[in-house]
Amino acid sequence: MEKEQISDNKDSSIHESYGAFVRQQFRKNKLGVISLYFLITVILTAISADFLANDKPIVASYKGSIIFPIMHEYAVSLGLSSWERDIALADWKSLKYDWAVFPPVPYSPSNTDPNIMQSEMGPSSKHWLGTDDIGRDVLSGVIHGSRYALAIGVVAMGIALFIGLFLGSAAGFFGGMTDVIISRIIEIVITFPTFFLIITIVAMFREGNIWLIMTLIGLTNWTGTARLIRGEFLRLRNLDFVSAATALGYSQRRVIFRHILPNAIAPALVSAAFGIAQAILIESALSFLGFGVPPTVVTWGSILERASSSINAWWLAVFPGLMIFLTVSAYNLIGDALRDATDPRLRS
Repeated sequence: MEKEQISDNKDSSIHESYGAFVRQQFRKNKLGVISLYFLITVILTAISADFLANDKPIVASYKGSIIFPIMHEYAVSLGLSSWERDIALADWKSLKYDWAVFPPVPYSPSNTDPNIMQSEMGPSSKHWLGTDDIGRDVLSGVIHGSRYALAIGVVAMGIALFIGLFLGSAAGFFGGMTDVIISRIIEIVITFPTFFLIITIVAMFREGNIWLIMTLIGLTNWTGTARLIRGEFLRLRNLDFVSAATALGYSQRRVIFRHILPNAIAPALVSAAFGIAQAILIESALSFLGFGVPPTVVTWGSILERASSSINAWWLAVFPGLMIFLTVSAYNLIGDALRDATDPRLRS
């Protein structure tokens, strides 16, 4: 009876799908699971940032009408009536209303108070994480800055992943002169000092552009993905299932994208997790040096930049720095967990 049970367990492990195997192995990595939950929290915070930190109410009663000022603010550019536009742009700190429900942090990241003094900048019951030297609330900036951190990482690595998959697949599948040319291109791009190249290009523009930074990071960080995919294609292209697909007369495009790429993409996804962390660090460093986003945009890096001019304002360095550290560490730990989870040699 025990032998039959052992045999059934072996059969179930043999027929277990690769996706189920990866999930099972990932759950065994406690740090990876904790990092994933933390990252989900950051994502949810980024999505609901306007409802967590805003100087406008979530819902309010104004002149007997129930309105949603935050939603009106989004629709200003969609042709609202003058009354709705005025409501969206109104200063609710001085506006007379019947009642209103404000977000937990009743400040927008761009709200400034030039009259605030250095001694009043520290964490308090009014500003939980303090303010910078021009009166902007740090907690609001940290909450809204999560949007830019995640967007820069995901968009930049999306560009890098697309380029890396395309060129790596072509080099590994076709080989020959195609492989030689693409490999030489990879080697040339790798020799560029990525960070200083981005600084040089961004410095040519009068003010930072978030889309330019995303594009530049993506265009300079695809080489690792391309090399991984090329290696996987060189390993897989001579296996029996690829030979069978070719013998059945399938087109090269179908063989590449339907048969080889799904089996080769796992290392690239692991590399993408590390790449997102690197992109967040690059943007933070650019903003800290003053080459990042425009001054009106608040990111974790731009808050750190304010700390450099306020020596005693430790909170300007600690809180955004902690978020950068935790988010980058989470991506790296998730990448480590995925790397271990996608290793078939761990199957038992």
